[in-house]
Amino acid sequence: MLMALSVLTLQWQLIGRIDDIMQLRTSTVLFNVRDSFTLHIKMSWSKNIRTEMQSPTQILIAAMDPIICPLLNLVVYMETFGGHAGGLMFDY
Repeated sequence: MLMALSVLTLQWQLIGRIDDIMQLRTSTVLFNVRDSFTLHIKMSWSKNIRTEMQSPTQILIAAMDPIICPLLNLVVYMETFGGHAGGLMFDY
């Protein structure tokens, strides 16, 4: 349940495909020093790009509603399940 909620809110916020979000690496989720309420995320795998260098860095912003807040859902998922082997955020 937590993984599905986290994946779906990230997919909706980043406008990504489900397989792009499932290939999200933990090393590409970075703290934004300038705005502490946001994260920088770079999807390292997508069918819409040819090389990893073409993938832009996206800013993930918190939402007021806790049900659809991607930051809250991502934090709850990471605190519950921790890191995975291989560096992928979501182990499926």
